[in-house]
Amino acid sequence: MRKNEGWAVSFLFIQPVFLLLGLMDVWVQKETIMKFMGNDAKIKGGIFAFVLGSFLSGPLYASFPVAMVFLKKGVSLTNILIFSVLGQQQKFR
Repeated sequence: MRKNEGWAVSFLFIQPVFLLLGLMDVWVQKETIMKFMGNDAKIKGGIFAFVLGSFLSGPLYASFPVAMVFLKKGVSLTNILIFSVLGQQQKFR
């Protein structure tokens, strides 16, 4: 890959992320997300956030829009941080 093609790859990657976010926002009910990752989920929510963040492929900037949808759906801030930071850290090892 040439030096100037990096932005094109990033641009092509972020489009499906936004498409999937739109579908998740419409199809997944708030109650379902609250059950797995809400304030009452405790350790189960943290584990679920870590696993979900670890399976999310792509760069770190792709997890921020997902975290925003989670925040809109009522996920606890702790689980959002676990998803964004700890889940993404698994890729660098």
